[in-house]
Amino acid sequence: MAGAGKIASTPFRDRLEMQDVSLFKAVKSQSTRGDRASWLALQGACAERFGVFDYLEIGSHLGGSLQAMIRDDRVRGIVSIDLRPEQVWDERGKFIRYPGNSTQRMLDNLAQIPDADVEKIHTIDAGTRTLTPDDIPVRPQLAFVDGEHTHEGCLADARFCRSIIPPDAAIAFHDAGIIFSALVRFMAELRADGVAFVAYPLPESVFVVELGDARLHASASIRRLLAHRREDFAGIPRFLARRPAGDERPVRRLLLRLWLSELGAGERARRRRRKRIEQRLRKTRKHSKMALRRSRKRLRGTYRKRLIPFWRHARGRVVAGAARRVG
Repeated sequence: MAGAGKIASTPFRDRLEMQDVSLFKAVKSQSTRGDRASWLALQGACAERFGVFDYLEIGSHLGGSLQAMIRDDRVRGIVSIDLRPEQVWDERGKFIRYPGNSTQRMLDNLAQIPDADVEKIHTIDAGTRTLTPDDIPVRPQLAFVDGEHTHEGCLADARFCRSIIPPDAAIAFHDAGIIFSALVRFMAELRADGVAFVAYPLPESVFVVELGDARLHASASIRRLLAHRREDFAGIPRFLARRPAGDERPVRRLLLRLWLSELGAGERARRRRRKRIEQRLRKTRKHSKMALRRSRKRLRGTYRKRLIPFWRHARGRVVAGAARRVG
């Protein structure tokens, strides 16, 4: 396994090795505790495998996921690609808003972190659909996709990462439970092109595709991550993470395909979507009942104000006419 030899330990590296998620406390991040532990495990795995490495991230927002990378001197360069939209459509069926989304805001946030080397961050305010490999100054051994959470958007980001990374590298994806259909399509394209790869989930919603002989899954960092039992990472995903394999294992491939569906990774998103639909239906029914009550009230008001006086007037005329005829 390639490396840069034995390097003296530092307090930061000790915390990284222990996968101390408090390394991410300085800047807000849209992630869970399990996600952050997985990011630290992947960072440690790359340092163990490559010694020094470059890192690419698509979708940085406030810079929360970069907090550990900018403090690690084994990370030579960081490329942050972000179109910086104020809002973006999401596979969950709604617009996700990012108020005040700017590169300068991200850099200001990261500059406040102790021992942060902000100078090694190369920012690109664009989407991957408009970029070419020549626009990227490094060839990253690790790429992280957390941009547009739609099928087409994630697939475009994954294809772009594949075009710029070296043969032995890894692409990690965030929110696998939302963009699982894009992951299935991307791996199908790799198979069609004859590319050797292994793929596996990590806590809590991270998914990793390793190309060539990256072998990050064999590192001590990943094994340390999986040694802890987590309620949010059990069953099939834990089995797949502990025993990643490529297409030579049909059963595991079938399990992976099953997990990358609404029955597995997408189950939580499916439940949330169903809950929103039910809330919308209840709200609609509530509005319908309120509208019906309002209509009945208007009818009662019309009856009192118009029909009753008219009826009394008509009845009076009938009575008066009858009295005249009798008299």
